[in-house]
Amino acid sequence: MIRLQDLHGRILKLSIERLQHLESHHPEMLNQVERIRETLLQPDEIIGSLVDPTVELFHRFYKVTPVTSKFLCVTVKVLPTVNFVLTAHYTNSIRRGKSLWKNQ
Repeated sequence: MIRLQDLHGRILKLSIERLQHLESHHPEMLNQVERIRETLLQPDEIIGSLVDPTVELFHRFYKVTPVTSKFLCVTVKVLPTVNFVLTAHYTNSIRRGKSLWKNQ
């Protein structure tokens, strides 16, 4: 289990199983745990899911990634008793949804 923290000071869990899953489904995410950590601590924007109010999407832009210049999107489930990373992947744009926080 990898323990991470977000910019709100919340502790987030990233299980080894979840990490292996995201690395196998998103090969560009291999060895990207430090960028996941950085994105959670210093996002450019956090978006609330339109479908699930307990899901937040942390976005941070990187000029250089394993694929090209892209945003890293880290999807987090926030519950009253536990918070955990669902997935992470590089994307061309910030996802649609309710803006919860934006870096000025």
